[in-house]
Amino acid sequence: MRFRFCGGSDCPDWLLAELHALSRLSSVRVRQLATLVVQSMLEEKMDEEKLSKIMSDTKLDVLSMKAASSCINFVLQSAARHGAVDSALSSELQQLGLPREHSAAICKVYNEQCAAITNKLREQSLRVNRLNEITTTVPENTIDCVQINLTLGDVIEDDQRVVKQHKFNVGKEDLLIMISELKKAQALMQELSKCS
Repeated sequence: MRFRFCGGSDCPDWLLAELHALSRLSSVRVRQLATLVVQSMLEEKMDEEKLSKIMSDTKLDVLSMKAASSCINFVLQSAARHGAVDSALSSELQQLGLPREHSAAICKVYNEQCAAITNKLREQSLRVNRLNEITTTVPENTIDCVQINLTLGDVIEDDQRVVKQHKFNVGKEDLLIMISELKKAQALMQELSKCS
């Protein structure tokens, strides 16, 4: 089956297994967990203390608690990413075997926080090799040439995010062409952002 909250794709197998485990919790706990997941999504840090407090009276182990929060995280992010309507999301979660009260609890949090989740996803997109700074200098002993210094953040190197600097020389004609092309790209991006 294809699901709108999965972008018209089939639901991942791991999600099916975790939804079954999630159904063992009460709907109140699912709502509390969904609220905590959204909070951690927006702040980019999971509050382990609150998670263990929410799950304290359940019979789930630590691994199952984290799996349940990952499950809700995937559902909320994927639904926001693909613009799923809360009623359709609730119906699809029920089709996957989640009880109606549980899907209603998740959808209530989704409905309240959809705009914030979507904004956070937009903010996080295209973050690899983000441009931090551009400086230019005129190198000595050159004619019609500029040295461009790019400082890139979030460069992934050896599984670490680092800041890197790149320097290169550009001739006058090439620089004029590059500026013209960048202005065209900027105008196109502004036009596209007005449409959305």
